[in-house]
Amino acid sequence: MRDERAKLYPEDPMPAYEAARADGHRSRGTWLIVDCNGYDFLVAADEIKQAAIEAHKSGRVTFAMTHIQYDEILDIPDDKAAKRSAILEIPYVFTPTYGFMLDLSRLGYARLVGDAIEVDRFRSEDRNHSEDALLAATAEFEKAILVTNDDRLTNVAARFGDGVEVWRPERLVEFLRT
Repeated sequence: MRDERAKLYPEDPMPAYEAARADGHRSRGTWLIVDCNGYDFLVAADEIKQAAIEAHKSGRVTFAMTHIQYDEILDIPDDKAAKRSAILEIPYVFTPTYGFMLDLSRLGYARLVGDAIEVDRFRSEDRNHSEDALLAATAEFEKAILVTNDDRLTNVAARFGDGVEVWRPERLVEFLRT
C-alpha cells in the first residue's frame, strides 16, 4: 500500500514550503499541524470546513501537512472516501517532518537531524508512537500549534516540547469561527 500511495504525492513539495517560509514564515498567519483526529472536527460540518478554507486563503492560518498526516488521510477506507476528499479540500503546505525514521519516513519529505534524541524524547518508553513523535518534533521546529485530540500526544508535547503549543480540535474550531 505504501508504494501505491507514493504516486499520489506531489513530485516536489519543497518549492511551496520554501515560498511559505521565505519571508519570515509567519506572514502566512498561524501555522497549524493538525493530527488526523483533528481533521475529523474540521470536516464534521461544511460550515467549519469552509471556515478553515477561508482562514487559509486569507492568510490567517497555514495548515502544514507532513507525510505522516498525508499517509493517514490516504489510508481512510474507500467507504469513507467523501471524508478523505473533504479533508484534502482544505488547503495545506506540504511540510517536511523534523526527523527521519527508518521504515516510516519518506525521502524528500523528512529532514535528517543530527541528534535522534530531538525526536525520541516525544516517543513512548517502549519506542512506539513514532508518527506522533515526528508530528510533535515538527510542530516544535516550525513553531506551529499542534492540534490533536490525543491525550498522550498532548501530554508528551507539553512535557518534553520546548514551547510546543497544543490545542484541542474544539479550540481550533472556535478559533476559526471568530
